[in-house]
Amino acid sequence: MYLLIDIKPQKSMTGIEYAIALLLSNTAIAVLALLLLIFQSFLPFNPSDLGIPTYDKIEAL
Repeated sequence: MYLLIDIKPQKSMTGIEYAIALLLSNTAIAVLALLLLIFQSFLPFNPSDLGIPTYDKIEAL
């Protein structure tokens, strides 16, 4: 797996590299969560037939 994504386990990450990796991974997870919310009406296992959340529903929380 390390060879496929070109990771060298003997090399340490610097603080900047760690911060960039953290921001990129959090951004990827946020985009995935947003896509799940947007496309939840088309996804399987949606017994309540929920659609895209609207602003008034989010504000009520």
